[in-house]
Amino acid sequence: MLEEHDPPETGPRSGATGEIGAADQSEPMPQIQSSGFDRRGFLRGAALATAVAGAGVAACSTSSKPTSGAAQNVSAATAATGQAEPSAPAAASGETTARGWAVHDTSGNLAPVSFARRALRPDDIRVDIKYAGVCHSDIHFGHADWGTPPYPLVPGHEIAGIVAEVGSAVTRFKPGDQIAVGTVVDSCGHCAECVSGNEVYCLNGYTHTYGAKSQDPGGYTQGGYSNSIVVREHYAFQVPRGLELAQAAPIVCSGITVYSPMRAWGVREGWRVGVVGIGGLGHFAVQTAKKLGAEVVAFTTSPGKADDAKRFGASTVVVNEDKRQMDGLGKSFDFILDTVPYAHNLEPYFPLLKRRRVFCRVGLGKLSTPNEWGQLSIFSNQLVVTGSNTGGIRETQEAIDFCAANKIGPQTQVVPADQISEVWKKVFDKQARYRYVIDAATITG
Repeated sequence: MLEEHDPPETGPRSGATGEIGAADQSEPMPQIQSSGFDRRGFLRGAALATAVAGAGVAACSTSSKPTSGAAQNVSAATAATGQAEPSAPAAASGETTARGWAVHDTSGNLAPVSFARRALRPDDIRVDIKYAGVCHSDIHFGHADWGTPPYPLVPGHEIAGIVAEVGSAVTRFKPGDQIAVGTVVDSCGHCAECVSGNEVYCLNGYTHTYGAKSQDPGGYTQGGYSNSIVVREHYAFQVPRGLELAQAAPIVCSGITVYSPMRAWGVREGWRVGVVGIGGLGHFAVQTAKKLGAEVVAFTTSPGKADDAKRFGASTVVVNEDKRQMDGLGKSFDFILDTVPYAHNLEPYFPLLKRRRVFCRVGLGKLSTPNEWGQLSIFSNQLVVTGSNTGGIRETQEAIDFCAANKIGPQTQVVPADQISEVWKKVFDKQARYRYVIDAATITG
């Protein structure tokens, strides 16, 4: 059990709000049927917009890749292009019915559904989901901020649970093991990035946990706001005993999203690190930088988060870009991590960096909304402005182990499934403190 930052609530709240009442259980839940949509085309356009904006993509989806084992069904065209063709959604032996909560349109209101999970392949594991974190990326996807997703869509890429069944070729897991699943559920496995353990940067496009074309029933992947998932062994993570599953779930997205760039750019003792935004990512980033030995300064527009930021490990908190404080911090930072998932003015932060130091964005808002830049500061100070995605499989496991060993993790608030729509509204309105986690036991039907 993590010792720091006890959540304000340790169990699900009972009851549903009038806005988001559970569906009448006397009637069957709707079945998902959809052909999916081509996310590769979207990403080609988004890549340019992202590069111009300098935003690190906290989560994005791509095409699926052929999986190994008897279930492989790939055409010659697929072999040539590296993009798997989705199979027909007809029922197959061994498929199981899962229950979940899906978003059906850009309103962001979710409702219960039932849908099929694929039959177990030789290198697959079936997971009984216990908890699923609510990431701001889920809301961006649901609201079609990054392109129109295939509705109805079951979001969720912060998943923790127990192994229920393993395929014949699985060697790393057995039934009963604690496990986590993050943002990547497949990749080509043979490009330079995959071979080096950076599957999230797969040169042929990785498969996101939800909304990506796949050979799964229905033609596209469905995420963790559900009671079960089937995933290839390679893309699952071991959760150490003593790390609670409700806290492990967010680590495989928010945790690795802040851990990866800090390791890549060498954050260490003696460095001064700034964290912009104290939300789901930012509160985790403060803890991580502190445990890596850095002095941490937090930047927030929410005065009510100042005390929390200090509790997480910040030595100084700057509220609303206070000019006096900002002027006193000029050219003193080695690394600044921007976690804000909205467009905002970046210019005030560049003069704070030492020469040849790094400003890194991991928050991504609407791609159609530009950020403001301070070009003069960048050129005159030889600054590195970069972004970062989540992380590869090996590095994500490293992040989980790092959090467990250092007894850090997200401050979580566990909620029942029938409050997901309400929770999305709270996250959008910056009311989360600091990571909502869905209790999958409340997904019934």
